[in-house]
Amino acid sequence: MKSSLSSAYLVLTATPVLLIMMAVRTVEGFGSASHIVGLPVHAATVQPVEPAMFLSQFWVCWALGNIVAQQIVMRWATRGGRRLPDQSFAVSVIIMSIGFIVVFTGITSWTLMVVALITGIADGYAETSFMSRLQAASEDRRGQLFGLVAMAETTGLGLGMLTSAALLTYQTPSTVVTVMHGLAVVAAIVLLVRLLRRRRARQETELTT
Repeated sequence: MKSSLSSAYLVLTATPVLLIMMAVRTVEGFGSASHIVGLPVHAATVQPVEPAMFLSQFWVCWALGNIVAQQIVMRWATRGGRRLPDQSFAVSVIIMSIGFIVVFTGITSWTLMVVALITGIADGYAETSFMSRLQAASEDRRGQLFGLVAMAETTGLGLGMLTSAALLTYQTPSTVVTVMHGLAVVAAIVLLVRLLRRRRARQETELTT
């Protein structure tokens, strides 16, 4: 098992963009723990009479958005065997993280459902596009990569759970979610900048040849 993970890590280091994408997913998992832990607390604050209604509105709309992303958006994006651009993964992570931050700003029920739907679409797109990127790896490395990614994401989520639970003792859910999902936004921006620079360098190389 250890040798398999080491081999997968070597593959990732040989493809820096994929390594950064995995890092973004790990930070995203860390940030996602904040809304998982914080949503019940926030719901009890903004809708103390029926906090369950707040939670159900959010998760139902989020789930619908996730289904839309995986069943409609992804099919359209990959139509004709097209490969999803890595930039779209970074953008979807940014949209998703900002969406979760907005949810904790005390918005109205109707606005909440719209934001939750958009957040679900971005979340579903980010996950599916990343998995598609891993599927593009050679067959002999694919299983190792998935194992390493699963371990990294689980570690990020676990650390996020511990961190968000501790921070909620001293800070509001809105502050905790903003900070932790803000880290995911920063990580995705770093990836996006890296991808745009690489594309620009490729275009300049093509122009000079």
